[in-house]
Amino acid sequence: MSRKKLQQRLVYWAKLFFTPIAFLFIGFFAWQSRELLVDIFFRAHWIYLVVAVAVWAFSHFLSPLFYVQVFRSCGFDLGYRSALIIHVRYLPAKYIPGGIWHTVGRVAEFKSLGFEPKALAVFLFLENSLAAAVTFLLGASILCIQKGWILWDGGMLLIAVLASGALIAGLFVVNSRRLTGKKGFSVFRYLLLVGTVMLFWFFATTAFVLYINAVSVGLSIPSVIETAGIYLFSWGVGYVSLFAPQGVGVFEAVVSMLLDSETSMGALVVLVAGFRVVILAADMMIYLFVKLYDYIDLAGRQTEKPCK
Repeated sequence: MSRKKLQQRLVYWAKLFFTPIAFLFIGFFAWQSRELLVDIFFRAHWIYLVVAVAVWAFSHFLSPLFYVQVFRSCGFDLGYRSALIIHVRYLPAKYIPGGIWHTVGRVAEFKSLGFEPKALAVFLFLENSLAAAVTFLLGASILCIQKGWILWDGGMLLIAVLASGALIAGLFVVNSRRLTGKKGFSVFRYLLLVGTVMLFWFFATTAFVLYINAVSVGLSIPSVIETAGIYLFSWGVGYVSLFAPQGVGVFEAVVSMLLDSETSMGALVVLVAGFRVVILAADMMIYLFVKLYDYIDLAGRQTEKPCK
């Protein structure tokens, strides 16, 4: 067996077993800290939780803007409404073990629309690279400023610089592919893409900050800005952890370490993991909303009578 195939197989088995192991540990921590957790959730600010769900649900309306910009730069026309329906249609697939099925479903549908493999490759590259680069850049920069530029002996500053370089390099990478004979991405179009990704993460981070403030009654937590930086940086770490689908376990552990609270790390891991329930509720809410709207719109068009 070649080294490449061996590495692929190791990553596959790591992904397969890491998620259930992570959930087992989270469950163990929840049982150990059950009295504290029950007390926290009884005192939680539920209005913050409701707003957090609404904010995350709204962020889904930004993702189709990214799709439209990418494919139009590749020479393919994609309307916002079509992009939104495709994005939302496969949201439930996020929760299928493996963590890739939302992406698989969207790419399959884009391919059925006639989008060329090169355009799909550019889309996947930009979706993944910009998400990682933006979260690391914003998260590390915020933590550097909040901690006086010395966090982890300057390691955060180095990560922010590397993320900046990755954003710049991304433009040259996609344009080197000579997209479908077109001119490729202009600097302005690329900056629009980066801006769209940043706007998405602004809303995602707002939802997390609302959640943490909802469940941290009586706990010592950092300021809103620092909490935002912790979320962004931790999400980036979880995202690049290939062995942890959707960063399960890794994201929670990094957030818990950086929150630097007097509460036990096990309890913090469980509290942070609860944010995934907020995401699930938001995903299902927007899924049902868009499906209902699409159904009503389709029914309305079918019952329209032609003018005589």
